[in-house]
Amino acid sequence: MNRFLPIAGVLLLFLFLESCAPLKLAVKPEAQIPALNLCVDYGPDLHPAIRDEMEAALDSFLLDYQAKGYPAYIRRCGRIPEAPNLYINVEDGGGLVGRQEQVMGVVVSVVGLFAVPYFMIQSELPIYVWFAYIPRNVSHAAVSLSGDLARYPNMTIIRDVSNTAMFRSPSKQVERQGEKFYMFLWELVGEMGMTRKN
Repeated sequence: MNRFLPIAGVLLLFLFLESCAPLKLAVKPEAQIPALNLCVDYGPDLHPAIRDEMEAALDSFLLDYQAKGYPAYIRRCGRIPEAPNLYINVEDGGGLVGRQEQVMGVVVSVVGLFAVPYFMIQSELPIYVWFAYIPRNVSHAAVSLSGDLARYPNMTIIRDVSNTAMFRSPSKQVERQGEKFYMFLWELVGEMGMTRKN
């Protein structure tokens, strides 16, 4: 019985990690996507600098996608009237991380990584715990497909576009958020099967 415990532990860990995976876009199996309209909308609370950086990332993505020679065309919303749509609504998840929150992250992390385990060891507790707080920039993206493409109509998936803001200036935080949005767009079209060459 005891020899199966490690196997059961690995299996449970695998199931736990798999259940934490984000939902994927559900495209109809028979759907052919020769062209796609990419409709990105930004919420009113999104920091203007982050919005501008995401717009620049969107432009770079569209240029890079076409330059790689994929068989499908992706354009901004409404440019290809007969094509299905991929909708992304980006909302603010907290704005830029200020200096005060970065200092708080350092203080809480030092206490959580060093002080708490030290006192637990000194008191000879049977289990040791540590923790850290790393501030992040987060933008929430609600992603959905038009009815002619979606396997499950009216399904919206919420994904976070985030990056660590620890020890980064506001301009670096904005730049990094744009880079993460660029990678997020590639991830979405990859899930839709649009990054395979025929």
